[in-house]
Amino acid sequence: MGQIAHGYLSNGAIGYYARSYLEISMPITVKFFASLREQLKSPVSQIDSAGIATVADVWNAAADIPIPDHVLCSVNLDHCTTTGAVKEGDEVAFFPPITGG
Repeated sequence: MGQIAHGYLSNGAIGYYARSYLEISMPITVKFFASLREQLKSPVSQIDSAGIATVADVWNAAADIPIPDHVLCSVNLDHCTTTGAVKEGDEVAFFPPITGG
């Protein structure tokens, strides 16, 4: 991606040139809680957002085991499913199923 800019040349004339810049994406923050964190050998707390579209993609990039059945998920503190959409800069959290009695 680039843009057209103008500036003064050494002889005082105005010149136009193309200027390009790198697009820098914000990482996705990943949090694992309770027994899920204990099950993972080396959980990752941030991942590159490139190629990540869903909560399941986040799990696959950050965890070293398959996603467990009935895992609870949230994106930016809003409950969602593993098919929920994720974008750069989001915080994704995973929780084990909650039981009680």
